[in-house]
Amino acid sequence: MNILDLKKINIIVLSMLLFLSMQIPVFASEPVTEVKIPVEQVVEGEAQDQAAEFSYVLTTNQNEAPMPKGSKEKQYVWSMKKKETAKIIIPITTDGTYHYQIYQTTEQKAAYECDQSHFDVSVEAFYNEANQLKTVTVVKNPKGEKTDQITFLNRLNKTEQSDKTSQSVAKEKVKTGDNSTIWGYILLLVSSILCFVIFFYEKQRRKKGESQDEAE
Repeated sequence: MNILDLKKINIIVLSMLLFLSMQIPVFASEPVTEVKIPVEQVVEGEAQDQAAEFSYVLTTNQNEAPMPKGSKEKQYVWSMKKKETAKIIIPITTDGTYHYQIYQTTEQKAAYECDQSHFDVSVEAFYNEANQLKTVTVVKNPKGEKTDQITFLNRLNKTEQSDKTSQSVAKEKVKTGDNSTIWGYILLLVSSILCFVIFFYEKQRRKKGESQDEAE
């Protein structure tokens, strides 16, 4: 084997090693486990002419805590309309224990009673015996009790609703009374005209009769 063939073989081997070294980071990438947190919104007594969009936030005070895509400054903000369920997805890449809070940020309105509950969410990420990244999620309600569901209940203000109903009934009563009064005046006017016509006719008939008697 001559020197030229050896050089060719060395070049091929080096090229193969370089190619394999470039592929190593692909296989060494960290596994990703997604934590999915459903958040449900329920609106009771909703009026059709009322706005029904409410804002929520997931936040944490841990700098190392992973956050959903689209988060800013350790806050993930979203909104929901009427009866709806949102699914918050948090990508976990390393082991650790992470704490979050979920609550409503909607400004209070006279028309609505907004649910002010705060839910605490803890995510524990760990590697099992097979070196697989696993997670355990625990949700606690405002009383500190474990719960399987995060639900916010917003209600239409009952006082305002009853006031609108009372005003509507009052308008209907006023409207009905006005119609009755108008028809009463019309009937009275017609009756008066008929009486006047009958009286005038009788008076003319009597005058005519008296004239005929004097002529005889």
